[in-house]
Parts: sequence; structure tokens; C-alpha cells
Amino acid sequence: VKTTGQGTVIFFGDKDRSDKYNLLSVGANGEAVLESRTSTTVVKTAMGKNIRDDKWHLITGVMESPISHKLYVDGI
Repeated sequence: VKTTGQGTVIFFGDKDRSDKYNLLSVGANGEAVLESRTSTTVVKTAMGKNIRDDKWHLITGVMESPISHKLYVDGI
């Protein structure tokens, strides 16, 4: 992703986010965010590095289970 703003990068699920979904986004502070929701639980993982610098970054989200995530930015 190459950005100077914030918002959703990729989203899978119900468009109104009322049920199950998975998303990768750039948060308000410029951090990469991996978020998922099951019927009862929302899990959110964020990397503190600000990626809103108008440079290309590789964001990789790994969902090991509905409640266990790993998030990598630029391979770290």
C-alpha cells in the first residue's frame, strides 16, 4: 500500500460490519491494522509504525484462528 491517508485496504465480509468480517486497514495514527469479527468477538491487531509516508509498504496479515492474528509490515 502507498498512502498518506487512512482507511480500509482490503475487506472480506458483510458490508455493514454487523456479522463476520476480516479487514486490513491504515488506522488514524498511520498504523497498519488487522481486524476480524466472529459472531461474538472482535479481534484487532495493530503495528505502531506510521506507514502514511507516501512510500510503498507490504502489509501481511496472518489469521491463525478467529482470535489469533499476526501482522507484518515490510516483512517485520
